Amino acid sequence: MSDAPTPPASVPPPTDPTPRPRRVDWRPKLRWFGAEYLIVVLGVLTAVGLNAWWQGRQDAAREQAYLHQLVDDLQETRTQLEHTERILALQGASLGRLLRPYRSSSRPPGDSVLTWMGSFVFLQQPAFVTGTATALVETGDLNLIRNDSLRTAITSYLGRIDRQATNNV
Repeated sequence: MSDAPTPPASVPPPTDPTPRPRRVDWRPKLRWFGAEYLIVVLGVLTAVGLNAWWQGRQDAAREQAYLHQLVDDLQETRTQLEHTERILALQGASLGRLLRPYRSSSRPPGDSVLTWMGSFVFLQQPAFVTGTATALVETGDLNLIRNDSLRTAITSYLGRIDRQATNNV
């Protein structure tokens, strides 16, 4: 005899076997994940590309603004140098007039001598306008200038101006 109860006679035996657990097909889900991943990566790369393009445009605009300011500074420096050159030419002419009578027997009138000597009182040093170039170097915006030789020329120009200011003091 067995200890197991006997099944009642009224219950029919199972006709279908127990369904096996269903296997999950991972291939469609992997394709879906790949498509989602590709969309996200393309979106991020597009955003990075657009950001770089926009930053490049802004940098180019800032470079142009700096270049226009540099041109203005150099034109102002040129004006200052031309003014100083005119003053020095007048002083040279006055010196010639002042020395000429000492080589001859005639003496010039006293008021003329005072006028010629008065032109030496105002010795003007030319003013070099370097505000934009100095700002470019000190702020690190010199990297906005894409032309290597121009960047080198700007730093060289500032160096020469500093050396001249140091030697004149």
